Amino acid sequence: MPTIAYFLGMSVAMYYHDHDPPHVHVYYQAFSALFATEDARVIRGRLPPTATLIMRRWIVQRREALVLNWQRLKRMTRSSVYRDLTKMMIEVREAQHLGDYRLRVEFSDDTVGERDFAFLARETGPMVEPLRDPAYFARVFVENGVLTWPNGFDLDPIALHDEMKRAGELHVAGTAAE
Repeated sequence: MPTIAYFLGMSVAMYYHDHDPPHVHVYYQAFSALFATEDARVIRGRLPPTATLIMRRWIVQRREALVLNWQRLKRMTRSSVYRDLTKMMIEVREAQHLGDYRLRVEFSDDTVGERDFAFLARETGPMVEPLRDPAYFARVFVENGVLTWPNGFDLDPIALHDEMKRAGELHVAGTAAE
């Protein structure tokens, strides 16, 4: 399955030569739904209400990239499908704890950067509460291309990549900046 994102237990996919209108397939627990990329409406299927809200916001924030991916998929030949799909998805390859709430994160597009995640310690809620302990925060690992902690809390790798890129925190792995 050509998964383009995985976060909060939701898998988001686009299929080669799929039917119009442009859409993504979302899988969450025993649920599945198709969401239009144009307006984030549910075309078919169902997700729980909170998951539906999260997906709608995610699609709206990434509409431009999703449209470009859809157009790219429509132009693909069978021989280029796998090669091109692996370029579309941004995953975390490696995460290294640098102390306190700082991580060095390497992505699948060969970019790497350091980020201070201290903002997570200021968040509220049962999933982020354990991350307030620096020793617990240091237990971060990469699972299915996603930064993850032992309690199941994870961060969307595409959103993290985009935020780090906007903040000027990413550079090509192996360059002098590393």
